Amino acid sequence: MLAEAEFAEFRALVEGQSLRHLRRYLDYGKRVRQASGLTELHQWLGRILLDREAVYGMEDKASAFEIGACEWFAMHWEQLNHPEPGVVTIAGAVDKVLLIRLIVGATSTGECAALARLFSERYGRTWAWVRERATQLAENEAADSAPGGTTEDGVVLAGAQPVTILFTRFLEQLEKLDPLPGGTAATDTAQRELEAEEREERLRREVAATTDRAERAATRVESLTEELNQLRRTARDERDNGDKLREERSRRIRLERESRDVTQELARLKAEYLKLDARMRDVAQRDGRPGPPVGNLAELENLAQMDPNRLLGLPVDATEADLAQVRRRFAAAFHSDRTSQLSPWVGELFDQLLGVVNAACDRLRR
Repeated sequence: MLAEAEFAEFRALVEGQSLRHLRRYLDYGKRVRQASGLTELHQWLGRILLDREAVYGMEDKASAFEIGACEWFAMHWEQLNHPEPGVVTIAGAVDKVLLIRLIVGATSTGECAALARLFSERYGRTWAWVRERATQLAENEAADSAPGGTTEDGVVLAGAQPVTILFTRFLEQLEKLDPLPGGTAATDTAQRELEAEEREERLRREVAATTDRAERAATRVESLTEELNQLRRTARDERDNGDKLREERSRRIRLERESRDVTQELARLKAEYLKLDARMRDVAQRDGRPGPPVGNLAELENLAQMDPNRLLGLPVDATEADLAQVRRRFAAAFHSDRTSQLSPWVGELFDQLLGVVNAACDRLRR
């Protein structure tokens, strides 16, 4: 609240601040333009105006006071623009704070309209802003309307909005600090206190409802966050599965290529050894013996003396992996299962050839 020594400074600050400053304070203009965050703004204005612990400075109180006045004017726009304004006389110096207090505390429609006309003449830019705000409220009346009431002379009042409740409570504190001349403020103190209590109770209920909505919103945000995390985990799993499928496909293609190479090599070896078998049979028939002399026919000694790289078909810079692959291919080609349907000497020949290959592999490894 304000101390008596601070009231003069407060009035000077309100009188001197511009509409541009007012619209920038707490993003007031932006909130009005976007029609969002006004409830939060009203709560902040109440905290600032009714601050009992001197947390906020005088500049903040002055800005909050005028924003509260603009909101009150916009909510009572029809009352302020009554077609038949009365005649009022104000003694002494008149400034913005006094005019706002007189307008809010007016006891008749004519008096309120006359004071509002004086305010519009003195503070035209602020009045134009109030007109813009009132137009917005009228457009949103169907969605944002609240229960209202009337004064004793039939003046329609806007619904009990938090900003108007807290703003009028601040005006009541100013009335105790600096009573208006001529009893312009309401004289029935008991009635005013009762109305203030009722407004405070309505505000308490609205705050509770707002808190409940905020809690539900927080719960919803947590649920959406969990869903988002689940979607991220699913996407990560799908990506990992895709990588695994690509690796498996590459491995299968590589194995198929190796299998094709082995098959071709096996076909070549079969063709060579079929020719060799035919020659051996021919020699055996000429010698009149049941089986061919394996050692002489295969020329194993000459094969064993050959250069290992040439024997195995490997380049000079072959790696261990290349050597292991060639060993496997020869083992597959000379396997005993492939000669089970042939003469026994063929199996013996394959075993000896495989021994020559293994010896060549061992020499290269060393």
